[in-house]
Amino acid sequence: MFEGIPLYEIHYSPGGSENDLAGVQLGNLNLASEEGLLYGQLFIKDCRFILDGTSSVTQLFPVSAFAREHFLYVQSFSYWKAGAAHFTRRHNLDSFLLSYTYSGSGRLEYEGRTYTLREGDAFLIDCRSLHTYQTSCSSWEHFVLHFSGVPAQRLYQDLTQENGYVFRPKAAAELDKRLTRLLKEYTRISPYREYHVNAVLTELLLAIMTTSDSYRQTREKLPPQLQDIVLYINGHYFQEISLDDLSSSYSISKYHLCRCFRQYTGYTINEYITQLRIEQAKELLRTTSLPAYQVGAAVGIADENYFYRFFKKNVGISPHKYRK
Repeated sequence: MFEGIPLYEIHYSPGGSENDLAGVQLGNLNLASEEGLLYGQLFIKDCRFILDGTSSVTQLFPVSAFAREHFLYVQSFSYWKAGAAHFTRRHNLDSFLLSYTYSGSGRLEYEGRTYTLREGDAFLIDCRSLHTYQTSCSSWEHFVLHFSGVPAQRLYQDLTQENGYVFRPKAAAELDKRLTRLLKEYTRISPYREYHVNAVLTELLLAIMTTSDSYRQTREKLPPQLQDIVLYINGHYFQEISLDDLSSSYSISKYHLCRCFRQYTGYTINEYITQLRIEQAKELLRTTSLPAYQVGAAVGIADENYFYRFFKKNVGISPHKYRK
């Protein structure tokens, strides 16, 4: 498994007390040493644990300020053949955790519920919330992927809304292929490594989300008029568009239209029209010499003063400053 990925094997014995790393080695690095604790301090803070079994881990890589501000990024990866005593209880960790069970069984306590993790089960949690995961039989073979980044919160919300916190990904072999690709990019020396990691990690999470049963059932309920309504708005956003007119023209109730539009696009109808107008106004300011009032008129806002206020509210600066 994970062929071609440089993983470092660590052996743990549960003979010590809770949170004891004495004698545990990562290559030549003693994890209980000052240097070793520095290596793992992010994941030890506000944490209780007993580590039991064998873990294969990737080397940790620094994360640039640019990646922290714009990308998804990997914090750590470990593949576990955990023993019966293995457990972690933690909170206040600025991280999201994706795990998948290959064999044996584990148990997750999260958001007031307890879940049994069997072969083929995965879970995704926000590690800022109190959580416990542990072996629930004699062994538990699983991976633990910690990741973070600005888009992570929205992806977490969308994925868990579709799947719940514990779910069974379709096509486990495909999950392994995507995970292996992610680890290759993460451990590869390249000037664009963080771009690749962001892209592949996003693909991995989207693949999990869009192959779930709940996602498929939701997609099957897509109102047939919605695609036509979106195309109509895209072609007429610079005109006055009312909810009453859309409801009447496409024979769909206003309530159902508003709910479905938000569900499938992520925007209300007004928010969607606003974003179309803003993006087109920005494009005209970048690529033409039209005065701002004509740009406003071109995107459906004839009142010059209102267009200035509208643009500044949504972009943060005036049309003139944006053009400069």
